[in-house]
Amino acid sequence: MTETAFVFPSKQFFVDMLTRDLDIPDAIIELLDNCVDGALRTTKKRHAKEPYKGFWAKIEFFDDKFIISDNCGGISRERAETGAFAMGKEDLEHDSHLPTFGMYGIGMKRAIFKMGGSARIISQTADSAFEVVIEKDWADNGEQWDWPLTPIDKPFKEPGTMIEIGDLHEYIQRQFFDFQDVFINKLRDLMATHYTLIIGKGFQITLGDKPVKRQPLTVLFNSRARKPGPRIIPYIYKAETLDVKVRLVVGLLGPTPTDDELEEDLNWLSRGEDAGWTIICNDHVVVYADKTPLTGWGDKIVPHYQSQFSAIFGVVEFESLDSRKLPLTTTKKGIDPSSYVYYLAKNMMTEGTWLFTDFINQWRDYREEEKALYEKMQPTEVRKVIASIPESNFNEVRGNQWEKKYLPKLPKPNEKIPKRQIKFAYRQLEIWRLAEFLFEDEDTPASQVGIECFNRVLREIKP
Repeated sequence: MTETAFVFPSKQFFVDMLTRDLDIPDAIIELLDNCVDGALRTTKKRHAKEPYKGFWAKIEFFDDKFIISDNCGGISRERAETGAFAMGKEDLEHDSHLPTFGMYGIGMKRAIFKMGGSARIISQTADSAFEVVIEKDWADNGEQWDWPLTPIDKPFKEPGTMIEIGDLHEYIQRQFFDFQDVFINKLRDLMATHYTLIIGKGFQITLGDKPVKRQPLTVLFNSRARKPGPRIIPYIYKAETLDVKVRLVVGLLGPTPTDDELEEDLNWLSRGEDAGWTIICNDHVVVYADKTPLTGWGDKIVPHYQSQFSAIFGVVEFESLDSRKLPLTTTKKGIDPSSYVYYLAKNMMTEGTWLFTDFINQWRDYREEEKALYEKMQPTEVRKVIASIPESNFNEVRGNQWEKKYLPKLPKPNEKIPKRQIKFAYRQLEIWRLAEFLFEDEDTPASQVGIECFNRVLREIKP
């Protein structure tokens, strides 16, 4: 007779490991991701411009509980009994025809355990409704793993799910209420970026009593320009390999700053927060405004990110019907740099970033002339930019029909009449006096004061 060694995990160990690297905003995002995936399973307009229109999710905080509710179709009784509440996804083919975001089937469960000791889940489909209750002492009972599922009358006006988490952990309550404004603002900003494309496609998120507004992803572009010759156009790359679609755009958020503007205008610092690379997987933003070697900064030909590059902004999107093929980490909050599809994209990200760092460096001594390049350019959604470039303007990459890029010919300064930079320093009091004399405004930037002094003398000596 063969004996066996007991290897079943303890519940407490399982729960602790499941929630260890998850913070509270990301736990709430996990629950919202499930709402969005539910809408995607339910909608019949997946290929429409606004496939999520009419779907919503609402998040509410109370003294002793947290509630998230939605109208995203609900969980079927069959799914609930066979896998929706399992600690890991067994039916890997369930969403094989949809670009959902769930990968391993643990998001809802670890979010619940991270936030509280008990929970009640009520879900309703068009056919039926049920309730699942997780008791407070569930983790202490090592033998019983299943949760009771009770059929109930339909409680909602339309199909959807409500998750009520109770017995909130003490540190959760402190974040919710002792630092409420800070916490809510952080969460709202996270949702505005993470769901920018999804909100743009019609999905509505309400946090407390206010809707979440999306953070648009735009670069400067002029789709109506008809003049031939070099102009500022974003770099674009498109590919489809290993069942993953890749779309990449990098351009400028706005005119590049002068050295004096960077020193004197704090608005450039705030704009720099959005600079860098944003990475999207199946419409979810997983990395925002990255300025590290992960996205090519300081790697190979690209310099390290500096404030002079605060106008450079890039977006790369990955889409797949199998979320496991996306270049995501297991937490879905980061990128796996060893992924082959990310390796391909990163090479093009590097080329595109270098194109615009080189452009900025070339125009460093010609900022006044450079301003003319931005006339009639407007912030444009990155997807509209891609659609605006004719397919005939793209070239194959490495001879592959499945990957193409658009390499713009960016303008170069006229160096036939070389320029030299003049720099000098004066006491601030003297600069204020000159600014008041020349502009009747002592707060005029020092760079403008210097330019006006030079131009006045130049005008005097011209015949």
